[in-house]
Amino acid sequence: MNTPSLPEEFLRLPDVLRRIKISKSTFYRYIKQGAYPKPVFISPGAKGWKVQELEACFEKLNSEKFM
Repeated sequence: MNTPSLPEEFLRLPDVLRRIKISKSTFYRYIKQGAYPKPVFISPGAKGWKVQELEACFEKLNSEKFM
């Protein structure tokens, strides 16, 4: 039986930067290095990041930090 999926939530860049407290240029450098997910278009001309992908990334980075 299929369970209904929840609608995806997105964060825009200012919201992401408030959560991780790094500069925009540092964040984009980490995206280029593969440490953070790439943004997706959520409407014409507007990019955002999937909340679930970011949270998974944050958890992974935090677990690696304490190993």
